[in-house]
Amino acid sequence: MNDETMNSDIRQFKTSSILKFFLASLFGLFAFFVRFDFNGQNSILVDHIVSFVRPYVSPNYLLMMFLFGIFCVIDTFFIKKNWNKNFISRTIAIVTTIGSIMAALIYFQIGPAFFLDPEIGPNASILNGIASLTVLVAGIFLTFLVDFGLIEAVGVVLRPLMRPLFKTPGRASVIALSAFLGNFSMGHISTNILYKDGKFNKKEAAIIALGFCTPSVGIMLLFTNLLGMMEYWNLIFVTSILVTLLITFIMIRLYPLNKKTLDYYEGATPSYEPEVKVKVFKTALSEGVSVAEKAGPVLKRLVTTFLMTLRVVTNMMMSGIFVLVVGLLLLKYTPIFTYVGYVFWPFFKIVGFASTDIAIIMQSASMSFLDIYLSVLIGVGQDLSIGAKFFLCLYPMTVSVFVSGFWPVVLSTDLPVKPLDLVITWFLRMILTILIVGLLATLIF
Repeated sequence: MNDETMNSDIRQFKTSSILKFFLASLFGLFAFFVRFDFNGQNSILVDHIVSFVRPYVSPNYLLMMFLFGIFCVIDTFFIKKNWNKNFISRTIAIVTTIGSIMAALIYFQIGPAFFLDPEIGPNASILNGIASLTVLVAGIFLTFLVDFGLIEAVGVVLRPLMRPLFKTPGRASVIALSAFLGNFSMGHISTNILYKDGKFNKKEAAIIALGFCTPSVGIMLLFTNLLGMMEYWNLIFVTSILVTLLITFIMIRLYPLNKKTLDYYEGATPSYEPEVKVKVFKTALSEGVSVAEKAGPVLKRLVTTFLMTLRVVTNMMMSGIFVLVVGLLLLKYTPIFTYVGYVFWPFFKIVGFASTDIAIIMQSASMSFLDIYLSVLIGVGQDLSIGAKFFLCLYPMTVSVFVSGFWPVVLSTDLPVKPLDLVITWFLRMILTILIVGLLATLIF
């Protein structure tokens, strides 16, 4: 809604819309941030549901991945039908198709011994099954935070900070929030649309794509659960937001973002954003209620969000199986991740991690280039300090640039981001994350 013409008086809206805004927002906040005891476990609602459902689903993870593979192939070639648009889209289609074939071979136990090794193929499929369950459940409840006006309301409040701190229009705050709560793919798609509409120039679009589009809260929740850190969930969540913002604040002043031009997308007419200088909170409330009023029935939104999340998850899981199999083979039969990890060893040492922790987390840091899930799993079951586990929970969110998921999505858009930009961004964000999160971890724990 245009800020210049919008009436900030919420009395213009139906009472049902006002209630929908407040009740949906409060329930979403409760689902993700309020801990309570259930079935002998103290955690948040989303985690309780995942824990309740997991025993019924876990025996069928291989079947789940096989079915996801079928859905992914059908969706790619017969529903979306955009797999042949360009080189990147063809590459993504090839990788997800190979992952789908792998999921089928694993389920039917067909293939060479090294592939069917329980530590390789089946392990990759099971790990993706675990991840998909958490992300799907979290995706359903994210509807209450994302679709009924809360992020738009918060976005209006944050607008005055976006230009001076992050050199982006205020509308970028809405994308940043939706991407953080939902998924980087949501952020990239939204940014691409606005970039092509002339609402962002090349520099702004690149900053949003590389600085604010992170993996979902569901993924971070999964990592926190796997590492046994749920008692620190609220601290992990808040810290991840603050550190991501701090690193983005630094990164926009470094290469490659500081060299992006102020040109607009070819053929687009620049659309400049008016400022909200008065009645900010009333305007924010009005914006939020307006979105809630247009959102439609809650049940319909839940179904729509679930189907959208399912589409994203199946594509990520199939590319994830391919990358996990490759990564697990490299991890088992080569020392490559250890050698690359030594690049980060001095930085871990500077912030005060113990040598026993560094031996594990430096490998994790190097593996994150391929896949964040694989990189965190190396710490599961290890005798790590609380500080090291805290770092493993956080850094996938603050680094975020990984080959198996982030790369295909952003490169399949028209956003002004190149593969070299992604490599440099991953490396710099990793070093900054080690220094900032590592220091916080050693100080807090």
